[in-house]
Amino acid sequence: MNEKAWTSKLTTTTDALTTEKLTVYLDVISLFTSFTDPKIQRQVAKSPQKQEAMGQQIAKIGMRLALIGADSVVKGYCEFRELSQLKGAKSEDIVRSFGDLMLRMRVDLYGTQACDVNDMLGSFIVGKM
Repeated sequence: MNEKAWTSKLTTTTDALTTEKLTVYLDVISLFTSFTDPKIQRQVAKSPQKQEAMGQQIAKIGMRLALIGADSVVKGYCEFRELSQLKGAKSEDIVRSFGDLMLRMRVDLYGTQACDVNDMLGSFIVGKM
């Protein structure tokens, strides 16, 4: 394979991986959004089937993320999951951990950023945490 063909193949593979990462990262954000929706929280709390389905969705996203996510994103996701399952954890700490995860995803997709965690949180929360 000549250099031009190799470069083209590498670019195509990189583009496909970036697209898949974006899909998984958006799934993580969607999952977080569903956890913060009171209507969905009530539905899940009342239904063992919905609890099981949510658990399966979390596991599926986690496995996909572990496979294709950047190391920093995988670590951030694990930190967020651990904190969110910790009894007595403050909701502000959980949300800040998610903001950090969003920042890690953004850095993975776009490189070094001028944004910080507060900028990420400001995209969906009014005011500073």
